Amino acid sequence: MQETPSGKQVGAGSLSLVLSIITIIYMHFTIKGKKVGEILVDLYHIPVPYYVIGLLLFMIAISIGIRFKTHKFSKVGLVISQLFIGMYLLFFVLGFIQQFFF
Repeated sequence: MQETPSGKQVGAGSLSLVLSIITIIYMHFTIKGKKVGEILVDLYHIPVPYYVIGLLLFMIAISIGIRFKTHKFSKVGLVISQLFIGMYLLFFVLGFIQQFFF
């Protein structure tokens, strides 16, 4: 691990931010009308929906961010992952309410 001028180490915890950014690209960017996650799942013939894999990647980023709190960028990756999972949960609840009550 490498010490930076701010005193925090760049190590395994720094992967939390990298994994969060990769997961955002995986779940939200589109190429010719198809999400990158859908393209990769179809390419490798994975029988799991792409959004389940994306949520698992966010959970992994959260666990890395919690485990290596002292590493540089780990808290940023943790917050981004928690924010996106919170947004997905909010949209799920709002969609559920809309479907059954309106």
